[in-house]
Amino acid sequence: MDRGLLHVHQGRTDVFAQSDGLTGDDAQTLFEDREGNVWVITLNGLNRFRDFAVATISIEQGLSNANVWSVLSATDGSVWLGTRDGLNQWNNGPIRIYRKQSGLPDDGSDSLFQDDHGRIWVSTPRGIAYFENGRFTSLSGVPPGFVSSIRRGS
Repeated sequence: MDRGLLHVHQGRTDVFAQSDGLTGDDAQTLFEDREGNVWVITLNGLNRFRDFAVATISIEQGLSNANVWSVLSATDGSVWLGTRDGLNQWNNGPIRIYRKQSGLPDDGSDSLFQDDHGRIWVSTPRGIAYFENGRFTSLSGVPPGFVSSIRRGS
């Protein structure tokens, strides 16, 4: 906590901190996507490590909220970010922000999942919805509450 991110490779240790461009010194979550990018969530935003370059996504780049709770790398190359105030979609351009007025059950989003049909599933404090063909469809009968993860059943 409060010391950034350590990268150990071939006996060498590098420290990445906010002073190096990391969105914050509190590295919370790490995720490696299919392309080998390493995503790091801090208390202030999201960072992408790619070939030792750090791409930051924070409020300054259009992120709806600095508290990122979940991240999903979709098959179309876009990155989805669940925050306490909006679901963000980024695809190497401006960030699109989805909230209740976009069809979500709530403004905050917890867990994210992409199914075999390409639908993006999102849980919110007030229900679950999926994104397909440019719009959200909410599920009926789902009780409100925090959902820590979504996965495909067998």
